[in-house]
Amino acid sequence: MVSRIIGLTGATGMLGRHIWRQLVSDGHDVIATSRSGNSEFPVKESDLTRWYLSDEFDQLFCDNIEIIVHAGASVPRDSRQQANAETFDA
Repeated sequence: MVSRIIGLTGATGMLGRHIWRQLVSDGHDVIATSRSGNSEFPVKESDLTRWYLSDEFDQLFCDNIEIIVHAGASVPRDSRQQANAETFDA
């Protein structure tokens, strides 16, 4: 198997942490982001609902990334209208 550099959003979440462990155990290099920095692996803190420019995305992930796995999610705590907007943004 060829080792790849993989970007992963939502790396500390319910799904993301399992994806991360599997990718690392398969020998891949993972560049991970999460709203929360709490993780057993290094993670870049970033809130997906606050990204407004593609440059911000480019700064989080280097040019060498071959694959991006989007496991990030937003679980809104406010009104339904705001919840829909945040979920769409994420």
